[in-house]
Amino acid sequence: MKPLFILLAFSSVAFAAEPDYTIKNIDAKTVAYDGDIVAGSHKDLLAHLTPETELLKINSPGGNAEEAMLMANDIRQRNIQLVVESACLSSCANYLFLAARSKVLEPGAFLGFHGSLVGMLSRESISQFQNGKLKSADLSNKGPREAFMKLGLLELEFLKSISVNRDLFKEIDKKLKPVILKEKREPKVTGKIVLISSDNQWEYQINELEAAQEKAMNLAKAGIAVEIKMEMKREGTASNLAYFPDRGMLEKYGVKGIASYSYPKNAVELNRRVVAKIGTGVNIFGNF
Repeated sequence: MKPLFILLAFSSVAFAAEPDYTIKNIDAKTVAYDGDIVAGSHKDLLAHLTPETELLKINSPGGNAEEAMLMANDIRQRNIQLVVESACLSSCANYLFLAARSKVLEPGAFLGFHGSLVGMLSRESISQFQNGKLKSADLSNKGPREAFMKLGLLELEFLKSISVNRDLFKEIDKKLKPVILKEKREPKVTGKIVLISSDNQWEYQINELEAAQEKAMNLAKAGIAVEIKMEMKREGTASNLAYFPDRGMLEKYGVKGIASYSYPKNAVELNRRVVAKIGTGVNIFGNF
């Protein structure tokens, strides 16, 4: 089982050779999505949705956060019921499950939350957002730092649009922290930043953010137009570690529309679900 990642992409470019997902129209009213959420997932999903679509069955380890928010917005606006048959993790849980006006977690299925994009924002930026003085539309992707900020603001705007309190993610982080400390793990960030001009390109690793920022500024000063493409993999709290909240915890922070929510009786039952659905090597735990 590969690590659970939140993928943060700031353009339509995916660095993977082929999308790791399938989308099928089961019948006139039902669409099934199975696999990662990557750049292009939103566009492909739209191609399968019709005015008659009423239900989206999803099984996903998560992926690209911005794509997931776009998918979630369409699911909500079209009033499509979301049904989790197996597992909905990372950005699938953060956005698609939370946003759907009606959602079902089928028996044997589970959710996995781990991480939020708001952590990329300073307290000042969050305060400005709350006071109506800052929004994602105010920012562009001209520099890596601004691109990160924009994505964090997009998440704040998303949560506000669905009336879910972002403190849900804070509480989940508190639940995860003792496990992280016990396992002596630290969050890791990997990925790359690519600056592209009409006749050249420069590639940097995520840990070379300062160098990429300086290069982008120097190119801009020289009058060279540059497009920035970024892909970041952030192990939201720890690799292969996620939290499965009970229904009461979700509703406490404003999550509505839960039509059915099959929650395990104990940790043993949860582990059986995880092994049955996605195998070993993934640590999902809940409110027990």
